[in-house]
Amino acid sequence: MFEERIIKELTTLKNVVIFNHYNKDIPAHFELDSRSLDFLTDTIIEDRPKTVAVVVTDRSRPTPTKELLLKVVPKLRGRGLNTYVVVATGLHKIKAEDIPEIVADLNVDVFLNEPEVDDRYVYLGTTPGGIPIKLLDKVVNTDALLLICSVIPHVWAGFTGGSKLLLPGTSARDVVIEHHLRFFNHPNASPGIVKDNPFRREIDYVGNLISGIVKVYAVNVVDCNASIYGTFGELMESYTRAVELSRNMYVREVGGKCDVLVVDGRPLNMNLYQSVKAVFNNLGILSDGGLAILVSSSLGECPQEFVDALRSEDLPLDEVVRKGVGDVVPYLVAYTLKEKLRGRRLVMLTNNSRISFSSESLVITNRYDSVLEELRSLCVSGLRVCVVVEGAKYVHTSRSISY
Repeated sequence: MFEERIIKELTTLKNVVIFNHYNKDIPAHFELDSRSLDFLTDTIIEDRPKTVAVVVTDRSRPTPTKELLLKVVPKLRGRGLNTYVVVATGLHKIKAEDIPEIVADLNVDVFLNEPEVDDRYVYLGTTPGGIPIKLLDKVVNTDALLLICSVIPHVWAGFTGGSKLLLPGTSARDVVIEHHLRFFNHPNASPGIVKDNPFRREIDYVGNLISGIVKVYAVNVVDCNASIYGTFGELMESYTRAVELSRNMYVREVGGKCDVLVVDGRPLNMNLYQSVKAVFNNLGILSDGGLAILVSSSLGECPQEFVDALRSEDLPLDEVVRKGVGDVVPYLVAYTLKEKLRGRRLVMLTNNSRISFSSESLVITNRYDSVLEELRSLCVSGLRVCVVVEGAKYVHTSRSISY
């Protein structure tokens, strides 16, 4: 794989510290095996709902959705429950060919979030931060919800998953935009931080609110290599346990800072927009004036809004919002990236020949050999180089953070 190739090269160089998988043994009781999932579905069935909406992430998250759906949906339907799937796309665009990759060959109705269609949403009041709560009718007009998600560090929400499948996953467009614009720039809206994080607070408020209207259960995946590990049960309680497990696995404090930071964009290396989150996760260990290098195969289609925003000197956020169409979030990601990089330089090394760009502080290139040669030269000069493997799920910081 593209990412593994450059990491292998770097292991032969001097002055290189590699933060590889920590290989923490996950307690066996966190395995989401057939017995665990049978227990969960039995619990749902015992509550005697007539309809169950199974809400899942789209392909921008490393959730083994297909495998989990195959284990829970047939059993629910076999007991006569009207069961359908909702894909929590938020403002993400999704292609028709993505659907089978999410739901396998299950003969089940699938609904997408439709953020531009106002009459598909149910208004449920406002959050403490003043954000309107408008959820897709398919997640409100049901007897039970089952959320299936992954829980890894997130650039603004602290961690992915949980009630994030509701806000922004199945919320109206104006809600998603207002939530992001109001809180994305808060200092506590950062990877691995939940305490005093207003971005996360609003999300969890919506989760608690809907839990008072319908029964809400969750399957929270934290790791899915040889086996699937995570938590399950009532939404908020099971998610809290998943965050603790995820933090224990993926958040690390290290001593000192490096001059050069190389981050591997996996497991979000489907495109540059997603894999750049590996940079956010680990900028805390890059010194002022340092160089960050993102390594990502990123062969998938990248949101044009993100590419345009990276190339723009002045991000037209107000103009984008006024247009009332499209996805403003990629602009915010690009804006945040530029703000956090001030005084530092970023090179995005990709296998995707369709995207290239060069400015004083940002380079997007597929010139593997030239980037590797620059790294060799920097190592020889005595600069400290840190490499983070699977940086999109690992957070490294050189200071203590409040959780």
